[in-house]
Amino acid sequence: MFGYGLARIGLDVMVERWNINGEYGSSRDGSEANVDFMASIGAGIQGVLGPGHRLILGAEPSFDVDVRAPLWTFKARVFLGWRF
Repeated sequence: MFGYGLARIGLDVMVERWNINGEYGSSRDGSEANVDFMASIGAGIQGVLGPGHRLILGAEPSFDVDVRAPLWTFKARVFLGWRF
């Protein structure tokens, strides 16, 4: 079993598409791309289980922050793997 810390700095790209139906059947289609600066910080833990220690199990909670918004998001990942 081992634990670790994580940090990430990078860019996230989000593309939004829309279709707005107006009066008399007219519509407006469009799209917009936003590039945001993101940062993450968190920690993780992973270990091996089972016969022969082949099964890998782990968890990784982290906080993401969108610097432009500012918007904080919490996410947690669970890992399940096989060691070969």
